Amino acid sequence: MNTIHINQFNGGDDMAVFRAAASYLCHNPGTTLLLDATIYHLKDARAVELQRDIMRGKYTKDPEKLIFTYDFEYQIGIDLKGAEDIAIDGNGATLVFDGFMENISCQFCKNVTLKNFTIDLERAAFSRGKLLKSEKTAGPVPFIDVDFGSEPLLSCEMPTLRMLCVNTQAAEICGVTKSSHTQHLRGNIYRFYGAEDCGGDEVYLTHTFHYRPSILIYEAENTELHNITVHTHCGMGVVGHRSHDVFLDGLKVVPRAGYCMSTNTDATHFTSCTGLLRYVNCVFNGHGDDASNVHTYYHSVIKQEGTRYTLQVKAPTGTHCSKLDYFNVGDKIELCRFEDLTPAGVFTVKAVEPDFTNYTQIVEFLEDVPELEEDALFADICQLPRMEFLNCSVKKHLARAILVKTRDVLIEGNILDCKSWAGIHVAAEAFWHEGVTTENLIIRNNRILNYDTGISIEIAVANPRKPVHKNILIENNYIESGNDSYPITVKCAENLVIQNNELRSGKKGILRENCVAVHERNNVYVSGRLS
Repeated sequence: MNTIHINQFNGGDDMAVFRAAASYLCHNPGTTLLLDATIYHLKDARAVELQRDIMRGKYTKDPEKLIFTYDFEYQIGIDLKGAEDIAIDGNGATLVFDGFMENISCQFCKNVTLKNFTIDLERAAFSRGKLLKSEKTAGPVPFIDVDFGSEPLLSCEMPTLRMLCVNTQAAEICGVTKSSHTQHLRGNIYRFYGAEDCGGDEVYLTHTFHYRPSILIYEAENTELHNITVHTHCGMGVVGHRSHDVFLDGLKVVPRAGYCMSTNTDATHFTSCTGLLRYVNCVFNGHGDDASNVHTYYHSVIKQEGTRYTLQVKAPTGTHCSKLDYFNVGDKIELCRFEDLTPAGVFTVKAVEPDFTNYTQIVEFLEDVPELEEDALFADICQLPRMEFLNCSVKKHLARAILVKTRDVLIEGNILDCKSWAGIHVAAEAFWHEGVTTENLIIRNNRILNYDTGISIEIAVANPRKPVHKNILIENNYIESGNDSYPITVKCAENLVIQNNELRSGKKGILRENCVAVHERNNVYVSGRLS
């Protein structure tokens, strides 16, 4: 393999140098780019302008509705589109990106390896301040006062989507609150009306939810990330879509030193992928949503003309990289209803016409499709990767640690520790149009601590009635869950074995609903938490 050094490229600043190097990689397969163990500053003027505009309210109090859309123009820092058989070895470098952008883009790539570097933002995607005061006013509206010290870009118009109250001594989130409106008091001290003191001594203010990811893997084959760290980002950490074989080894999505928050939303999120998705020795901490969410999409029928079906993903925020999701010829497509997501048949794609302008697809099937009900959904069960989540650590975040909506899954040897919703959540979700139901899942040798529920298996729909998750083994786990909850809840599952687990919680036993063939063997139950 040809090896080049970043110093071989010229440019007016670090961003220009890296873009020149990226262009070289795209045109020279079989090349490794070496970096120095130093700090590189990658600034994009339009990305900086976007961040400033968001902070002064140009994109409203909820920027996601404007900036996380199919047609919003965005900037890419390091664009590796079309690259094949290349690697970037950071040798311990830190890439500091200035502005809101997609930091590294791996689209239509084959055999790309990124390793040994850290990604951070010049100005964090959130604002951190010291909690000064909280009280009930004479009226019905509470407030908190926060001193943001030297944080730049603050204003009364800045989005205040979510406020995290943090205990810095324990480095953990105490609670979440929201503000109705903001008042500037003096200096960098602001009053947030409607927000309530959830405990702790610091407040982290989230300004954006979904936007471009830090690293995008799209229509790519055999992508590897080794020892990559992401400290903060204005959306998700790593997003993969319609890609084949992804290996995450030693990936870290964790706060920068002295901080308690990393990415604003998911640490990682993979959609409509194939092959093997493997996490090993990864660390996730302080992210604003799930550590991992793996699924395909439910497509709604927006028009039918004979045997031609026009389909669209009607998820509230579209797809997670704002690109079209579509089927492939020969794929197997599962039909179900929005009401209960119970599979009602499988059909083979005969022809597909992706419409990249209107973000729809026209699909024809080999088999005759029965008359559809109004809420019919189609999901591509060939765009589901096998998943391994091994020897990872997930701590002090929001939402779920591991969210499973794929099939053939191994979750083993992990430490999941957070005062949040669920350590492992198995659930197709109708509202988000994320599926599908799970089959052939092994959850083994994990330590799951402090979540409301250690393991939750369910179907997130209006009318869950039938067993849809199948062939699940839960064994040799230690689970310590909330005082008012069960360590394991199982709903809508068939052929499930729960054995040799140590379960400590406020409620003894396992909650079951709408299940068939659930077998419990040699579990140790202890009522009441140890701590």
